[in-house]
Amino acid sequence: MVSKDDAHRVMAIGLLHFKDAVSSQINLQMAGSTIVLLPMLIFYLIFRKQIIEGVSRGGIKG
Repeated sequence: MVSKDDAHRVMAIGLLHFKDAVSSQINLQMAGSTIVLLPMLIFYLIFRKQIIEGVSRGGIKG
């Protein structure tokens, strides 16, 4: 995914640019990482049963 606009970056790329901007402040890097991780963790905790069922169903051949 390519975007030249800063507002439409993928979270991982935005985190990489943020890390470069605050390279000496580890506490801000950890806060940014936590902010990026929280939505994915909440999504997994809510839908983990469906995710696990989908993965196990997709692994069965035939």
